[in-house]
Amino acid sequence: MIETIVFDIGNVLVFTELERAGKFLLEHWGIPTEQFVPIFWQAPPGEQPLAHFVELGQMNPEEFLQAFESKAKIKVREDNFWRMWNCIFAPNDPMIALVERLYISPDHPRLLICSNINAMHHRYLRQNFPVMQRFDGEVCSYRIGAMKPDTRMFSEVEHLTPDSRSSIIFIDDREENVRAAQTFGWQTFHYQRGKEQELERVLTKELKF
Repeated sequence: MIETIVFDIGNVLVFTELERAGKFLLEHWGIPTEQFVPIFWQAPPGEQPLAHFVELGQMNPEEFLQAFESKAKIKVREDNFWRMWNCIFAPNDPMIALVERLYISPDHPRLLICSNINAMHHRYLRQNFPVMQRFDGEVCSYRIGAMKPDTRMFSEVEHLTPDSRSSIIFIDDREENVRAAQTFGWQTFHYQRGKEQELERVLTKELKF
């Protein structure tokens, strides 16, 4: 019996299209497109990338902007920086439609989020994607100070539902996160683009929607 459905956000509910931000870097600041990932997601051995600190809630927005300017060796307008940082998202319409159907279904399973995400992206998504209002609770890495597949994330999810572990299904695009959830005794679905019908078949075995 499925009673709680736990969704990841990135590349599940919305697609993360990093090339959009890379294009912004080039057009506005003359930074080569291919530098986007190294600036935010790569670091020398023994160090952590910039994105690591904001995903864990260890760096506030002002500090994040300043760290970017230092690493990129430029000064930028704050509003343009956040436009760049938030422009990467595109709706995954089939998955959003699935959440909407689950939300109004007679069975109405508990809908939760478990995501590695920073505060700025989380705020932007809640303001611009109405589907984010359909969830009964959220576990976000920047609030917890841990990121999947760290088991603390899954423990926090269990605090949001009274349902048994075997009645929880977790949907994520990263295999290592799916494996970690399985150690809790949860049902899991390793989502990839185009697998919406397969996911729906799994859910309709136990739910009416």
